[in-house]
Amino acid sequence: MGGVSCALTATRPNQEMSNAEVALKAAKDLNADSLVPEIYRSAVDNYFKAKRDYRLKDFENARLHALRTTRLAEQAEFDAYRLGGATPEASSKALTASALPPAD
Repeated sequence: MGGVSCALTATRPNQEMSNAEVALKAAKDLNADSLVPEIYRSAVDNYFKAKRDYRLKDFENARLHALRTTRLAEQAEFDAYRLGGATPEASSKALTASALPPAD
């Protein structure tokens, strides 16, 4: 019965899953999927594994995959930024420049 109670008391990694999702979005916003596709893809793969484990109620592995996702996504975000990925400032400048009439 002791093994069963451990499984019942395992906490759901809700915060870790949320952090992973936010980290992936931040990396995607900087075009990490095209600038550093290997790292970004590894992050996405780990996120899918975390979601699968969570669905199967394997919360410990879900937590580990979510933490790995966050680490990889943050690395992808940093590398994309270093390579000149889209930043909010760059995006707003591009929009402003495209809205201006051509100079004669």
